[in-house]
Amino acid sequence: MNRTILKGGILFALASVALTASLKAEDLPPAFPREGSRKVLENSRVIIWDATWPKGKATLLHEHPVDYLSVTLVEGAVKITERDGTSSVGRPAPFGFVRFNPKGTIHAEEGVSDQERRAIMVELKTVPKPAEAAATKSGFPRDGATKGLENDRVAVWDVTWIQGQRIPRRQQGRDAVVVFLKGGVIRQSPEGAAVNDTRWNVGDVLYVPAGTDVPSEEATQGPPRAVVIELK
Repeated sequence: MNRTILKGGILFALASVALTASLKAEDLPPAFPREGSRKVLENSRVIIWDATWPKGKATLLHEHPVDYLSVTLVEGAVKITERDGTSSVGRPAPFGFVRFNPKGTIHAEEGVSDQERRAIMVELKTVPKPAEAAATKSGFPRDGATKGLENDRVAVWDVTWIQGQRIPRRQQGRDAVVVFLKGGVIRQSPEGAAVNDTRWNVGDVLYVPAGTDVPSEEATQGPPRAVVIELK
């Protein structure tokens, strides 16, 4: 009888541990998709969302399953509630600010200012580190480009295309995400092809794969400004 009770107790304990582990892994939804967010782009390396935090609308408690970055397009205050129920309202991230956040971040969020925060959220997929292309006449560093944060996942540049200054043809050395902070027109001049003018607006996102041959270019209106996130 005692052995039966002991065996039953052990099985119950093991089942409880398994259930607890399962709940820890599965009871929290991912951060996206959610109301107020729109998927902009997805490929083998990133998922990119254009997100807002409306006043008075709280998200569910959620977990960010991968490392991610936020690029602030519109300042706004957000209340952060931790898993233990404690909450705080930090200083709003300024326009153009880039923050890196590690995977496993758990919280709920709620806009608390009349002006809704808006940000481009770049989720970094967990993939084997790719071989970098041999960068020929790489675009960085250069005039108008300032390096921001850098770690083992990304290198971030704040870039302004100086009007009238031509940037030579180059090869993109790393996969890169470009998030435009200020609009304008960039003129590219491919060798042996027609000149191409492209207008970029605030919040536009561009993905440039490693090895891309980028024609010489210059700003003709603006000048445009963007955050360039090089993926490692």
